[in-house]
Amino acid sequence: MRNAQESSGRESVLYGRSRELLLVREFLLRPERGGVPVSRPVPVLAFTGTRGSGKTALLDELAAGLEQNVPFARLNCAQLGGSSPQKALAALAFQLSRPCKGYGTLEFPRLITGQLALGANLDVTRWKNARQQVENELTAYPKISDPPQFLATLASEVLSAVPALGNVPGVVTLGRHLPGLVVGGLNALSRGRRERGDGRKWFGHQDKGLGRDPIDVLVELNHKARSDDGVQEVGEVLWAAFLADLRDGFRRGRHADRRTLNCAVLFDDVDAGLELLSGLDVAHRQRGPLAVDDPDPLTVVATSSKSTLIRRLSATGEEAVSIEAAGYKDYAQRVSGRHRIGTYVVRLDDLSAETVGTLVAALGPRLSDTRRITALVHGFAHGHPRATRMLLDAMAELRLDPTGLDAVLDAPMPDESGDGAGRVADRMLATFLADVPSDVVEDLVTCAAARNIDQALRLARYRPLLLGTGDRNSVVFDGTLWSGVDGAGARTMIPVLRRLLLRRLADRAEHERADWASVHGWLRRWCEQDQDQAGELHHALALGEVEFVTRKLADLLDQVSAGAWLDLLRSVCAAPSSGGNVLPPVERVRELTRWALPRDLPVAPLARLVVALWTVADPFNGTRYRELDSEIAADFDDIAPYAGDGLAVLRAEADKYR
Repeated sequence: MRNAQESSGRESVLYGRSRELLLVREFLLRPERGGVPVSRPVPVLAFTGTRGSGKTALLDELAAGLEQNVPFARLNCAQLGGSSPQKALAALAFQLSRPCKGYGTLEFPRLITGQLALGANLDVTRWKNARQQVENELTAYPKISDPPQFLATLASEVLSAVPALGNVPGVVTLGRHLPGLVVGGLNALSRGRRERGDGRKWFGHQDKGLGRDPIDVLVELNHKARSDDGVQEVGEVLWAAFLADLRDGFRRGRHADRRTLNCAVLFDDVDAGLELLSGLDVAHRQRGPLAVDDPDPLTVVATSSKSTLIRRLSATGEEAVSIEAAGYKDYAQRVSGRHRIGTYVVRLDDLSAETVGTLVAALGPRLSDTRRITALVHGFAHGHPRATRMLLDAMAELRLDPTGLDAVLDAPMPDESGDGAGRVADRMLATFLADVPSDVVEDLVTCAAARNIDQALRLARYRPLLLGTGDRNSVVFDGTLWSGVDGAGARTMIPVLRRLLLRRLADRAEHERADWASVHGWLRRWCEQDQDQAGELHHALALGEVEFVTRKLADLLDQVSAGAWLDLLRSVCAAPSSGGNVLPPVERVRELTRWALPRDLPVAPLARLVVALWTVADPFNGTRYRELDSEIAADFDDIAPYAGDGLAVLRAEADKYR
């Protein structure tokens, strides 16, 4: 698979996913054995990430790289609706049958045989007549002049779930104009090949040595396809036929010994198509050792935004793998001694600061001071791909080059026509909450004050603050929204989502039900009751109680280790702010610490330190905090002598800012 920029002639717009693209290529690779490429067992390679993490963009880039280089097919499972497995497989086979340099034209006689048998209207109470009907259907197969068009007709409703690829015609377009684009080449390639119709023999043995009469099997499949209980089993048999066709196709043709990559199937939003994926898994397992000894030349790449796939795998002890650890070697170690091919789940992590910097630089002169903008955007969006892209697009289109983010988030988001289409902040929230009911959104706003999902669940039980039931199964606690993890391993809300919701919480009118003070006040009292000192001080600072927080931290300065004290300080100063920070950072520090007498040591310098670190941690302040670095270093120096044995530790912390 070549780089998309080479293969499609378009400029690549996918940043920060080069490792993922290389990983897919690794799982597509057919290593040589005796100088000839051979397939190896590969799992379904599933990329999972939060909404807006770039899963579809990744598949777009893969499709662009595969186009005309490797046979591939793509389906959006969320758009399949109630389509049967047989129609979905027909859509996959149709796409894979498009001519491809080095691979020729893949044919699917076994799958088409099954499709023909399933299309007959049989009366199975008259078995002999039913057999004859199937025989008649199969007799027509050699007369089909265009097998791909036959498959396209079967899958017409499913092919609407196939996205167009840049300037390349979509599959539906190809289907409508196939006689002019493809059929001539297919007919030419088909001349001289063995007579079609051999596919029926496979149903008698199915590569499992069954020794059954294939027509009887096809009649049974037809009968099962008409009952709800039998649809899944029919799908499993058709998957097996589909894979058998692929194995046979890869062994044939002039280029059989030069096919270095598997063909590929790309599934968008596979959580909506788990039944389809289950059929593939069963087809693999039923082949048993043969799935390892004679692997399928197919690599399935899927994306998953929900936790369904992960929960399904957790029963086997498997977890999503980081991209840094992912690879075929890691997969092989996980399934060592087992024949199961299964699913290999890889996390799509947030973009690094370096990648965000690349995105900023790509915008060229439309944004000045790329370092400052990079720090501003990455500090707020935490590398979330879609949120990052939307912020940068808004800045570039609106020529906004602010010192903070409020002006950007409150600006209208330009659409493709150049007209405003809602605020940037609202459009970003829609990435996560487009289908969430308004009352649930309001409860999410309330729960955004919580540091983690455990705090949110406690808050939800206090019914006066929430509109809903507060049940753990509520949409409020959907795993796709609480996909982060804090230092203690507790699940947290997606950082950029939480920051956007906290803005809404701060906008609630004072004394309104579940306003800023009510929610953080309740959380503070609960943490105090639960002896969660970090939580108590965190929410007290969110309420603006700088003196209370400072004196508590001062009392602990020589009572705990310097390392533990620093961890506590960072946790407390990560508290959100209700906004309205119009003063420059240095003036804000002075304004909020006027109560501290200069001679009161270490309270006075510690108060300044708390406010300065709180200001630095607020992503809405942008990069204005840099002028606080020297002040923070001086304050650490001033409190260090009061830290007992932690003098050197606090001096070292001061050096980081110096």
